[in-house]
Amino acid sequence: MGWIVLFAIGVVGSVIWALMRGGWRASSNGNQTRIYKGSRITIFESDGGWKYCIADPSDQTPPYFSDPYPSQTETTASCLALIDGYGDPNKTKRELRYEAEDARNARWAEDAAAIYDKCKSQIDAMISSGDYKLTGLRSIQKNASRQVDRTRYAYQHLYSQGEAEKAQQIWDLRDRYKKMDEAASSLIRWMESGTENERSNPPSIHL
Repeated sequence: MGWIVLFAIGVVGSVIWALMRGGWRASSNGNQTRIYKGSRITIFESDGGWKYCIADPSDQTPPYFSDPYPSQTETTASCLALIDGYGDPNKTKRELRYEAEDARNARWAEDAAAIYDKCKSQIDAMISSGDYKLTGLRSIQKNASRQVDRTRYAYQHLYSQGEAEKAQQIWDLRDRYKKMDEAASSLIRWMESGTENERSNPPSIHL
């Protein structure tokens, strides 16, 4: 735990030292730039965030450009940490996006079975009672169609985490969602084909 505190203090200290010591100036493009430990560093806005560039002042080697970070402060801290030999104290926008997508996909994987059971119980109740509701069927069809898409991402997430068995279960559930989508769509078309007296018997549904 102590080394983490020392690391954080070191990174913050580097940022404060660099900012308070001076040496920053505006480049020809209006970006903050300076020479720091033999490298020319520039902080600039790009791709919906902030990037840093570390370059050889004599331009004898190609410059290094970072991925975008959420803020100018984080970008500066990450740039200085790299030069000082620390690990990156911040996450790029790309890393944050991947983390958010992983969390979302994990949540979709966790919720998929319960949502299926709820939709199936609703459509089963309509079939057993013969009391079909167009609004209810549209809601079931919408949920099933959405879950066909979400379970694909859930499957990829579980497989990437090494959970092959759970991934296969989700893939099997995805096939059942496809059947539910088709069943709800079939019942919707039947209900929209005419009035109650005009319609034939409802289509046979097997889930």
